[in-house]
Amino acid sequence: MGLAGTPLRGLMRIALSLGLVAVLAACEAQREAILDLNPFQDTKDEFEGKFIETVSPAVWVPPEERIAAEKATASRAATEDKQPENTDPAEEVSAEAASSDDDEIAIGPFTDGLLVLRMDEQSIARAAAMDDYIAGIVARLQRHSPISGVPVRVYLTAAEDYGLAKAMPDGVIGIPLGVLRDVETEDELAFILAHEIAHVHLRHHDLDWFDAINGNVATASEVAIAVALKVGEATGNQTVLNDAKKAYLISQAVFYAADQGLFPSFTREQEDEADLFGLDLMVRAGYNPDGAFEAFTRFKEWQRQAAERARAARRSRAEARDADNEFEESFYTAMDEARASLTELWDSAGAAHRDPEAREESLLDYFLREYIDDVPPDLRTLELVRAKKSPTTVALFERYTDARTALKLTGSGKPNEAMSHARRAVSGAFSQDSLTRLAFYETRRAQNDLNNAKLNLRYALEGPDPALHIYLALAKVHAAMNEQDQAMAVLKDAFVQFREAPQLYPELINGHRMRGDTREVSRLLTQCRLRFRKLRKSCQNAADGTEDSEGWF
Repeated sequence: MGLAGTPLRGLMRIALSLGLVAVLAACEAQREAILDLNPFQDTKDEFEGKFIETVSPAVWVPPEERIAAEKATASRAATEDKQPENTDPAEEVSAEAASSDDDEIAIGPFTDGLLVLRMDEQSIARAAAMDDYIAGIVARLQRHSPISGVPVRVYLTAAEDYGLAKAMPDGVIGIPLGVLRDVETEDELAFILAHEIAHVHLRHHDLDWFDAINGNVATASEVAIAVALKVGEATGNQTVLNDAKKAYLISQAVFYAADQGLFPSFTREQEDEADLFGLDLMVRAGYNPDGAFEAFTRFKEWQRQAAERARAARRSRAEARDADNEFEESFYTAMDEARASLTELWDSAGAAHRDPEAREESLLDYFLREYIDDVPPDLRTLELVRAKKSPTTVALFERYTDARTALKLTGSGKPNEAMSHARRAVSGAFSQDSLTRLAFYETRRAQNDLNNAKLNLRYALEGPDPALHIYLALAKVHAAMNEQDQAMAVLKDAFVQFREAPQLYPELINGHRMRGDTREVSRLLTQCRLRFRKLRKSCQNAADGTEDSEGWF
């Protein structure tokens, strides 16, 4: 049958197939470009001896000071090239001072690791016995590094997965509670900490590679989502179109975060270096290197569980679709394939942690080359057991488990069953943590008790290191109760507390638009466009009042 006799759905499927081919072709082109930026080499084969001995001794300098110094040096070099020989030296000083102006330096929430954790994590937990215990391990490891003066600070986060450990440029490290729950020896924990410490000591956050790779991946993403939007518009199917728009907004947020370094990603070579340097540190600190390979056993199990959760989510999406709607099925199938291709692209470029099996094999080869003749000490278990069994640590695990159970039950439409868990979550020492109060908030909100829901968020804001999502939830509750002034006050407070965090721009723009404050809308929109390339569309939608998302207005 020729095209003239093809039904509309057939034409749409053809268009969608052609669009997907274009997407995949774009992805392949991006893959080649990215892999050119990040060629993989087995780091252990690039030198002789121990990796730590290839690192020159130095005193660590904070990221913002390095940025300022580099800019000043670049400005001075440019000035010397352009100025005539009789230039007044005072003018050179003035030029250098201008080049180091704070507005020209990337100082903001992303240079404060604790703020980043508060922006990204559900909660930050403080348990004195465990905090002191971990600080002792960190101090022991750092004594053996050629890089001195690194102010490493470890915070426990509410995350469960091993892969969500984070190292920030300023020495802040986030360790998921799931890691502490599962590790069985101090040696294993020491390697996990040493790996994250290595990223900071080796200044893995300083490369320009981030901007290049994120720009390429974002380009591929924009192609994929553009196809989805065009297909949705062509069909006139409002459900499909709405889903496509939501996917577009989500992709913008995801790639924005990656582009700004909110979730530090490292190249394959950097991951190798962190493994080697981490092993060197733990051995020099007197730990048993078997702990490193025990950690990799857990990494591999985490990866298996993460893959299974992803498959379950895809099955759940498939079951929720209307099987009778042939076009919607083909649309979602194509979107899943495009998403999978982009994920593969991202992973192949090394933005995600390199495959644990490959990393383990490389590290084992290095261990056999450098440490096989060393007699390792016994695995250390007693100190870890003591720290885990301290009253505050036991209470922490119990209260956070209650909170997660309450959230799960509430999400399943069972707020009354969730109530007992929510009440226990806010009992004791962790009553004002963001995660425990979030659980009680969600339970109250599901019961349509907005006054008590709001009260729980207020308690969380008075607690230690409240997470950004608590501010956003509180603004949403105020708006739902027609308390627009209070909602704006919360957002403005968050804007100050989180040093103008980018996630807040669309919300503030939307709020000012609703209040008729066109001057402030224009000011924030201009800032958003200039500072955050990936948020420009979202900010413009907020200014136009066309934001298709679950905002608080």
